[in-house]
Amino acid sequence: MPEINIAAVTTTVLWSTFAITLLLGVVMQKSRFCTMGAVSDWFIMGETTRMRQWLMAMGVAIIGMALFSYAGILDTSKTFYTGARLTWLSTIVGGTLFGFGMVLASGCGSKTLVRMGAGSLKSLIVFLVMGLASYMTLRGILGVLRVSTVDTVFVTLSTPQDLPSIMAAQMGMTKAHAHLALGLVLGSALITFALVRRDFWNLNNFLAGFGVFWSRRWCARDLVGLRFSGFRRRRPEYARRSVCCNKFRAYGESHFCGSLCLSHGVADIF
Repeated sequence: MPEINIAAVTTTVLWSTFAITLLLGVVMQKSRFCTMGAVSDWFIMGETTRMRQWLMAMGVAIIGMALFSYAGILDTSKTFYTGARLTWLSTIVGGTLFGFGMVLASGCGSKTLVRMGAGSLKSLIVFLVMGLASYMTLRGILGVLRVSTVDTVFVTLSTPQDLPSIMAAQMGMTKAHAHLALGLVLGSALITFALVRRDFWNLNNFLAGFGVFWSRRWCARDLVGLRFSGFRRRRPEYARRSVCCNKFRAYGESHFCGSLCLSHGVADIF
């Protein structure tokens, strides 16, 4: 294995993160992309535009990840989303807590960053508390509590928990082909559902669907987490084991960009 220049990788990561997250912020501000907004618009007002943005971004992410994985550009088996250990209780509890927190904070993590950039002092407080709580959940006192309670309830599967691995094992096909087939079918279905209404066809919505995915997909975090996973340092047990909610772990490891899991996490599962 060739020696990796840590200093060069660090510089590349920092500047890439700055440039791509700047682009992501512009796209999200322009398109009003928001996880909580998508759900609240649908339930309260019956308006599905932002939910269709969300589903379109998910579909594009699934197809993009399937193509990148099939081409050998990314290796989804190196992510923590696809392990054989399914901590279902942690996911339910963490997802519920995140949902309540998102409503109380008036937005998800990425929306908090957008509003903070626009000068919201409330979002600044939310950002600081969210970052502190996320780190405590990963490596602090809350991490110890998590590992000794909800993380003790899990199911160990015979294969990794992503659908391509399960499908490949059941149907006797390669994971690469299963991933490509599932990604194209499921991603296309979500994009088709989003585009079925002609009034959805405008620049802002296409920015939300395609811009959010591409800006996140090329984020330096993916390069470090997938391509250079060989030199990750070993972390304590309570930090390595699955977190209550994947979103909390995303906060802790990707500059607290909460809805990064929207495209990255869902795509890795598929």
